[in-house]
Amino acid sequence: MALSKDWTVARFIQHALLELGLDLNNVGYVQRLEIINQAQSAVASMFYDLMANAYLTPITILPDTTGRYANSGTGTFTTATGNLLFVDMNTDFGSGDVGKTIIFRVGALVYIGQVSVFVDADNVIVTGHNLPTTNQTVDYVLLAASTPTGNNISVAGLRLMRTAAVQMVLQSTATETVLPMSEDELMNWQTSAPSNKGSVAWSLTGDLINLRKGDDLSTYGTFTLQYPRVPYNVTLDADFIDLPDGVPIDIAMIKVESLIAKRVPGAKLVDRSAELEGMIRSLYASAGREFTLEIVKDKIRALN
Repeated sequence: MALSKDWTVARFIQHALLELGLDLNNVGYVQRLEIINQAQSAVASMFYDLMANAYLTPITILPDTTGRYANSGTGTFTTATGNLLFVDMNTDFGSGDVGKTIIFRVGALVYIGQVSVFVDADNVIVTGHNLPTTNQTVDYVLLAASTPTGNNISVAGLRLMRTAAVQMVLQSTATETVLPMSEDELMNWQTSAPSNKGSVAWSLTGDLINLRKGDDLSTYGTFTLQYPRVPYNVTLDADFIDLPDGVPIDIAMIKVESLIAKRVPGAKLVDRSAELEGMIRSLYASAGREFTLEIVKDKIRALN
């Protein structure tokens, strides 16, 4: 779910165009989705270290090994909501499917995404890149199992902000002691050491979370992973902006106005560098982080 509760694409672009003295008859409006996604990505990347907690997303990794697949018949995919409905699966969808990779076929086309919301036994919400852009009849569904019965977990299907991977938190029902470490430390972690009893150790390497557990633990249990995701791209005018309301939205508005003004001759772009400086300073202050004048100037240059 997007972070903003106030700003849809439609409201956002109308406000930006009004500030620039433009109506809807211009290339900025036609390219509004691309422009807003570019601005959203720029602001999130630039200030992610200050807002990472807002993007932390929990998923449950269950020790199931069977996965799920469609038996017969067809289902539907609804673009506006991301709902994938398929009544005749071999096993009903469940809450533990959130975060798992889902693959579905529409005619000759195959799509891949991630289950973001469990709705009911026949219905989940799917997010991801390059999903269908119009409502479709779904011919077949495969839901890949996440299996922490071995010594690694794939996170290839997660929309993970790599620069903030240090924010990841892994918890287990088998123990309260779950220790993040570097890959080198994990390789030298002794499962038989008395000090490692009742412990799980893990490290993120590429698309895998590599695991070790103390010899006294018979299972890894069920994992809950809190990971920092990247912002969701907007695809519809009704979509909400995936930035926290407040200063990040205000900064994104300035970036959108700048991007539109570069594409539309006659746009009345006002230099808002002084205003941006105050916004950036307030963001750092609210996060309790130190900054230098040079950092602020660099960000202002990138946003203008």
